[in-house]
Amino acid sequence: MKALNFDKTADGMLPAIVQDHQTHEILMLAYINKTAWELTLKTGKAHYWSRSRNKLWLKGETSGHIQIIRRILVDCDEDTVVYQVEQVGQAACHTGHRSCFYRRIEGDHLVTEGLKVFDPEAVYGKKARRVEATTRSTGEMVMKQLKLGLPKGSLEVATIELFEKAGWLIKPAARNYFPKIDDPELDCSICRPQEMSRYVEGGMLDAGITGKDWTMENLSDTVLVCDLIYSKVSRRPTRWVIAVAGDSGITTLEDLEGKKISTELVNVTRRFFAERNINVDIEFSWGATEAKVVSGLADAIVEVTETESTIRAHGLRIIHELMQSNTQFIANQDAWNDPWKREKIENIALLLQGALRADRIVGLKMNVSSDKIDEIVAILPSINAPTVASLYNQDWYSVETVVSEDIVRDLIPRLKKLGAEGIIEYSLNKVI
Repeated sequence: MKALNFDKTADGMLPAIVQDHQTHEILMLAYINKTAWELTLKTGKAHYWSRSRNKLWLKGETSGHIQIIRRILVDCDEDTVVYQVEQVGQAACHTGHRSCFYRRIEGDHLVTEGLKVFDPEAVYGKKARRVEATTRSTGEMVMKQLKLGLPKGSLEVATIELFEKAGWLIKPAARNYFPKIDDPELDCSICRPQEMSRYVEGGMLDAGITGKDWTMENLSDTVLVCDLIYSKVSRRPTRWVIAVAGDSGITTLEDLEGKKISTELVNVTRRFFAERNINVDIEFSWGATEAKVVSGLADAIVEVTETESTIRAHGLRIIHELMQSNTQFIANQDAWNDPWKREKIENIALLLQGALRADRIVGLKMNVSSDKIDEIVAILPSINAPTVASLYNQDWYSVETVVSEDIVRDLIPRLKKLGAEGIIEYSLNKVI
């Protein structure tokens, strides 16, 4: 193990500058002693010594915003280090800002730059309440809570609408990542799907909704509770495709040998080409990936698409489908082994799947005379069989079934023609 010059200072403390490993933004300055240094090297997570609390400190032990070490730089005197980290939770500062250096000097004033990424009171205040049901010394019962992650970005609105259909009302907060939900047993956080599986695997969340692609990208060890086939615009899986310029001479995977590929899905793409013994230069893309080929910054891209409209709009041509992906409900291994949490997770999954199953399905109800009943029931689709009940003191029946929405426009005129009366069509929230 590499030793730093801890004897250089009277208290054995050395400064550690913390930097985002991709953007190189300075996130914070902290201090380490020999114990913190050794634990950082051993665990791959940043540990420090808190001078104010006089104790060893794992960054993120309260908030969950840990720092995963990606690279360490040591200065020429071996008495200062730079930790280049992946900041989980997107914020390093306890005030809720991304960086502790969120203020600049302007004249004789300090001016704040940027908005808070999280609400400190919500994070640090809730943490004390995230406990299993037990009795305090006063005998008061503490509510059990499941820490649930909801995806930010393109899936956010669709996910909130799905939960509403399943029975939960979620109200996003305007300036933080902790929406309110009308279920005291759920504690919700919103985070990027790209990070969700890591938070779930690490136990910062008990369960979360993310894409299959990002769980594969992170190689996260989580429990797949269920597939939820929905996205921002459709109810079908998304596709990760390899695309090149429309006039490119590249037509096969082998033609990409030695070429530069731009993508956000770096690890999956790297494994894909390594399995085929094709050497490519893979570069991480922060966005606007399609434009990288157009501007000559890359020879090809690996990008996600539902309709291919953006790819076509940039004059690109798909040469291969790398994988299909869909939304998934995943759980932490320990949470899944906890009986109360598992039951809560399974109940959420049941209702979410029921809400998806009800999409574009409607209920039909009608009255039918006894002499027409067999003929009408024969043309009615249903999950098992239509429900038929006798009307009180009448030679008529009430008939009810569920059908696909796209056949209703043809089915109702046929039913009317065959003698059905009082036909009612109604929407469904869930089909279990």
